Amino acid sequence: MRFLWCILLLSASVFGQHPVRREADATARYYRLICLVHLVGSGKHTDPIRPEYVPAAVDAARHAFDAILADKRPEIRVFEIGKDSRAAIEAEMQKHKAGFDLSKFAVVAR
Repeated sequence: MRFLWCILLLSASVFGQHPVRREADATARYYRLICLVHLVGSGKHTDPIRPEYVPAAVDAARHAFDAILADKRPEIRVFEIGKDSRAAIEAEMQKHKAGFDLSKFAVVAR
């Protein structure tokens, strides 16, 4: 009888545990681009200076960036995180911004 009682007590603690949840890697949740684009706008209050391409909303899907991915002008540079190498991204961006460091654009999971 004692043996059965011990088995019941020990097995109850096993069933009371929560299953292990595996969170998706924060860096893989969204489709991310680093882009070199033109600035548009006059700088006035009603027409601020802004990047030429800005997605309407934060989106995890690639289709949010269809317009910039379709732009084939040579001065527009688009780098896909995970597809283009870090060295290639940093080399191109450092031509336009000294000290550009891709690690400063890391995803912070909350």
